[in-house]
Amino acid sequence: MKLIVCFFLNLILLNFSSTTPMQELPPDYYDDDDDEASREGKFRTICYYTNWGSHRNIEDSRLYPEDIPADLCTHILYAFGMIGGRNIKHTIQNDIADYQGQGPLYKRIMKLKEKNRRLKILISCGGWGQAGQFEGIVGSEEARKEFSQNVIAFCRQWGFDGIDLDWEFPRSEHKENFGLLTKTMRQEFEEESKKTNKPRLLASIATAAGEYLLKHGYDVPTLCKYLDFVNVMTYDLYGGWYNKVGHHAALYGTPEETGQDAELNTNSSIYHWIDMGCSRKKLSIGIPTYGRSFAGDDPIKSWGQSGGGNGGLTSRYLGESGIQTYFEVCMKLQNEGFKRYWHPQHQSAIAFKKGTWIGFDDPDGARVKCDYVVREGLNGAMFWTLDMDDFNGKFCKNGSFPVIRAVRDCFKRAMIKTTTTTTTTTSAKKITTPPQNYNPYRPDIKNSSLPSQIIIDISVEKNIYLFFDY
Repeated sequence: MKLIVCFFLNLILLNFSSTTPMQELPPDYYDDDDDEASREGKFRTICYYTNWGSHRNIEDSRLYPEDIPADLCTHILYAFGMIGGRNIKHTIQNDIADYQGQGPLYKRIMKLKEKNRRLKILISCGGWGQAGQFEGIVGSEEARKEFSQNVIAFCRQWGFDGIDLDWEFPRSEHKENFGLLTKTMRQEFEEESKKTNKPRLLASIATAAGEYLLKHGYDVPTLCKYLDFVNVMTYDLYGGWYNKVGHHAALYGTPEETGQDAELNTNSSIYHWIDMGCSRKKLSIGIPTYGRSFAGDDPIKSWGQSGGGNGGLTSRYLGESGIQTYFEVCMKLQNEGFKRYWHPQHQSAIAFKKGTWIGFDDPDGARVKCDYVVREGLNGAMFWTLDMDDFNGKFCKNGSFPVIRAVRDCFKRAMIKTTTTTTTTTSAKKITTPPQNYNPYRPDIKNSSLPSQIIIDISVEKNIYLFFDY
């Protein structure tokens, strides 16, 4: 193995520094309305907040509403509400009442809007394994209308700005009816807004990323017509359920990948929606603030090989196998001998040590995805979740919410730029691999001479780039 050590000055990292002074934010960064026609050059930063995140067993991993910067996200999706019959309800007592000395979570998270009047907070319903909650409300227009009216009452009572429908594993027999639900909701929301002179409630959806589910489970034209935005869950594309090593949120595929493997990346997932007629301005990519681990013998060559879907790791903070919060990945890189690698084709980061392989997104990988959103003219980025980022900055030593902030600040820069220039991203050409010569760390350097198998082991804090030629 040939090792070339290249030293670069601190100046080359200024574009990616979390402490770089920002220009003043344009006054229209946040939406006073969510009309698609008014959104040219604007990007949403959409963040899920989990009510169980404030009750984790380990105190350091508890995220409370008042710990969230009011300007971090344009939209916060509160997970989860529960659908019972044709009604929407809270799921835990602490949502609406004092619990063990803590005030109600609904009331506490709404205080963020006192600091940022443009912040939107939606109640999210459904989620993992809960798609059955929708079956009782999509089958008839009477049920769809009654549910929509109950959503209005719920949101107005508790201060939510709309509803997010987590329809992750749709069944083909409900495809058309679920689309009709979004149509009815839009009609009811608009009618209520006219009657009350209040801002119209919003409606969004979190969707599966795979082509099969998209074609068989979603009425794409209807959903993209009536929903305000569509959050594509471009993560969990690999895991213990798929006995191959792979990054669960890679941005691009590679020419060598075929069949289903070629579909398991963010770019392919987004273009399935675009090709089926969804407006780019409605589509948000999903960015995880956690990694998934596998058993692998080489950080790059293991990709696509068979490997256990947990890498022998269990999250101490989440109590789940095969998953690591971003701040746990930081601890492994800093204290447990893991090394960080960058895959230039997948545009994704990997943490690796002694046969344990973790695919994750860090601030640099998140910035690459932000560039993708801007270049493709998409709606924005959605994060699962606030509480799995290094929200207090204690573990990664890179400030609070480093992954989410990286994208938020990137969108700010893009908006400032597009206020004085004409954007052409809405007609972006479809690509399946990274742009030629693209290096997220040194965009001014041509890399075409480097072999595609290059692994980049990056120590950003020391500004040392190590290129390993296999």
